Amino acid sequence: MDQLQETFEEILEKVEFKKMDQFEEFLHKCIHVSNDSSKSTYAVYENMVFKLDAFFKGFVNFQNEFGKDKKYIAAVHALSAICYGLGIELEDEELFIIYHLKDQGKFRKREKDLHSELKNLWAGYPYQEFAMADVDFSHSLKNLMRAKFIDYRRGNLHINQSLIIRFKDRY
Repeated sequence: MDQLQETFEEILEKVEFKKMDQFEEFLHKCIHVSNDSSKSTYAVYENMVFKLDAFFKGFVNFQNEFGKDKKYIAAVHALSAICYGLGIELEDEELFIIYHLKDQGKFRKREKDLHSELKNLWAGYPYQEFAMADVDFSHSLKNLMRAKFIDYRRGNLHINQSLIIRFKDRY
């Protein structure tokens, strides 16, 4: 079995959506093997691309899986499974931030503005579990930057359209 199929199976084991076959088709649009020519000759695993823009556009069909008022929870659930399958270690709170940033486009956002938006969102019913203190929020943004989900410079941040995952050693 090839690496890509293995990754899809790992993701699908962790996801609990009703339309699993449609979700699998959706995954094939979001994740694929990179045709990056910089792959080293000694690498065991191929580089993969996770297209965040394709995820955000296509996830609209799955965002109400857990109820109309829980679209962020469904997105965090899916992103958590995808990150697990791709070997990316991020907390659910950090994935919540990523999903919130999806509508920002190419515009830059200041950290304090984003944090105040999220504080208002965290005050609502199903999202209190994702609330973070100011210090934790800053650390989460740094983690997202290190994982290449966002660009974060001089207090401005914006989400990347896609990221390349280069496996050093998978297991």
